[in-house]
Amino acid sequence: FEAYSEENYTTVTDTTESSLHNSCMRYENRVRNAADFYANFAGASILVARDESNNVLARAVVWKNVRTLPGSGTFDGFSLMDRVYFSHAFVLEMMRKQAATLGITFRRQHNDYSHTRDFVALNSLPEEGIEAGKSYTLSLAVEVPACKWHKRGAPYMDTFYCICMKDGKMELRNLEAGKVVATCRSTEGVATPVGKVCPGCGYVHTATESAFCPSCRQRIYSCTIFGQVMTGNTVEYQGKTYPSLLFKKKRPIPSMRLYLQVNKLYNE
Repeated sequence: FEAYSEENYTTVTDTTESSLHNSCMRYENRVRNAADFYANFAGASILVARDESNNVLARAVVWKNVRTLPGSGTFDGFSLMDRVYFSHAFVLEMMRKQAATLGITFRRQHNDYSHTRDFVALNSLPEEGIEAGKSYTLSLAVEVPACKWHKRGAPYMDTFYCICMKDGKMELRNLEAGKVVATCRSTEGVATPVGKVCPGCGYVHTATESAFCPSCRQRIYSCTIFGQVMTGNTVEYQGKTYPSLLFKKKRPIPSMRLYLQVNKLYNE
């Protein structure tokens, strides 16, 4: 939270083009949600540079337990430093050196919001075939715990901007591939929907007429002369009314719980 809030930034920069002071996530109405998302939804860490007065000079999200997707090598369980937001050019280099000292495996090759697949190795891992100083083009994923995520919305993300589903779990990717449910490339504090998680079975679909996938819709709706009608009773949950078939002992079934969790991405 402290690293994202512009109230803690240094007031001195070497250029008016400071990426730190131009960050879209620096505002008060974005900071708390962004910090909660990275720490609790994504399970990421952050590397911060401060001056002697404790003002923030730079920040960079650090990802742990990153893995490659098929066709992009077989590196698993490594760490990566994301784009650095900095006030001075020399601080950017200090951040990169510190990341290497900490044993972080990769950093972004280009310090921008694009080039999401281009990286440079900071440290060598001979057993993995990784050589320090060498450039790599990688398709990556990070499985997210998402279990302690409380606040709504999602920050703008530089590298792992794509939220996908894999084996009933959410993961972040640095490209749009797989069962995509959302992208985090909006500066409005929310994610952009791409696919839907069916509350009945958890299947990712793109049907526009219903939250349910075509299979579940056929199973739980009946055709009448007045149109389609959902079968079953209703249940109250957190102030809203839902079909009872999505609950067991007054608690959401796993697919419904996932549906509710994903929908938090789209609401502040």
